[in-house]
Amino acid sequence: MTSDRSFVPKTDTYQVASGVTWTGDSVKFTSEIDFTTSRFSQNGYILDTQYNPPPDGYTADFNYQGTGTPYMNVTGINLFDPSQYHVRQLYDQWTVQKGNEIDWRGDLNFRLADSSWMKSVETGLRVVDRFAQNRADNAGGIDCLGPPPPQNASSVACTTQPALSALQGTAYHTTYGTQFNGQFGIRSWIDADPNWLVNNIGYLRQLWNTSATGDRPPEDPTQSFDDREISYAGYVKGNFGVHVGSLPLTGNVGLRVVETRASMLGNTSINGVVSPVETDKNTLDWLPSLNARLALEDNLLLRFAASRTVTHPTFAQLDPALSLSASTATLLGSGTSGNANLSPVKSDNADLSLEYYYGRQNALNATAFYRRVDGYIQTVTDAEVIKTLSDMEETIRYRLRMTEIIPVEMSQYHIGEFRGLRSLLLFTFIYQRTVVSISMCLNYSAPHFVSVVHPKMTAGFLFMWNF
Repeated sequence: MTSDRSFVPKTDTYQVASGVTWTGDSVKFTSEIDFTTSRFSQNGYILDTQYNPPPDGYTADFNYQGTGTPYMNVTGINLFDPSQYHVRQLYDQWTVQKGNEIDWRGDLNFRLADSSWMKSVETGLRVVDRFAQNRADNAGGIDCLGPPPPQNASSVACTTQPALSALQGTAYHTTYGTQFNGQFGIRSWIDADPNWLVNNIGYLRQLWNTSATGDRPPEDPTQSFDDREISYAGYVKGNFGVHVGSLPLTGNVGLRVVETRASMLGNTSINGVVSPVETDKNTLDWLPSLNARLALEDNLLLRFAASRTVTHPTFAQLDPALSLSASTATLLGSGTSGNANLSPVKSDNADLSLEYYYGRQNALNATAFYRRVDGYIQTVTDAEVIKTLSDMEETIRYRLRMTEIIPVEMSQYHIGEFRGLRSLLLFTFIYQRTVVSISMCLNYSAPHFVSVVHPKMTAGFLFMWNF
């Protein structure tokens, strides 16, 4: 088989921003509002053709030209004759994604007396309103000879499988370029022309009987979702400067509070019946932080940082829709689905470093850091032997309901870094411990769950020298 792919993407993004600043004797106020809107669209066309050498047309050479490399040769067919290539399957894909965001922020900075250990205080508010929308058709293809027979099996394309030379216009071209300087494999062949695909997709749709008028495929409800996320945040931060004995200690300490309200709307299909699925979720996160620097000498610094961070799932990961694609000659049947009940990934972080500076551009650093990550989002891929799309649908939904993978702890330490004027020597030691909890259903009608805890430790060393 040969395959030619033509994708036509387009992106339009517009942004408007405005801000204001006011400065007093010891107070500074800044505010800004931004609006961004973006639209991405893509049309993708894939035409696969097949050629049919005689039964003895394939010969294998497992030591091609004494190189020990296997080589497959094709004889009994002219690979430069477009009449030898017959249409086999068509992928007609389109997607439209839209999004917009409104951001507003307001910040106040109070400068305190120079004699105070607290040098300044900063506080502010944030409001963010984000919206995302996705529309697409089913990305699966139509295989004229694939099991089960497609609903378009009676189309002209599938009943006659016309050759490329029989299609309107010049639907083919000769590939150019070689792999491995043309020493291995077939150097070139006839294939569908990518520009012809774009300009004649309406004709192919009529040939495959997907549209009598040549219009694009209908929207797949399971590929559609609308998500809105509104967050409100406030923070306060103090910048300090004190002495520990005779050593100056500077830094800042703060707290950020974020409330997020999310609404996800998608569609699900059960036994061919499409139903809307709407999920609302609210979260409240308290995010403290501390950064400090102690100057042991003018060129010797001790730094410490501690914080908690939160990363929210992407809109695509939250999409509750289940999308199914049937098997074709080149792709196995598959099904994918997001999870609207995903929680944010939370991380507690601590860093400690000792930095020594010498010369004009040299430094020697020793750093240790700790990370504890909770709720890491894991994509699960599972292979199943199924017969129909209905079987696939039930399998995917069963896995989605009954399987949960949650790495709950990860710790890392990083030691040693030396920088020279023209070189870098890096030594890294990493200790990692991951606890994975897997819950699975053993009986569907009367669920019993078993939990498997698997600890894993890894250590690695990296030496690198650049000059």
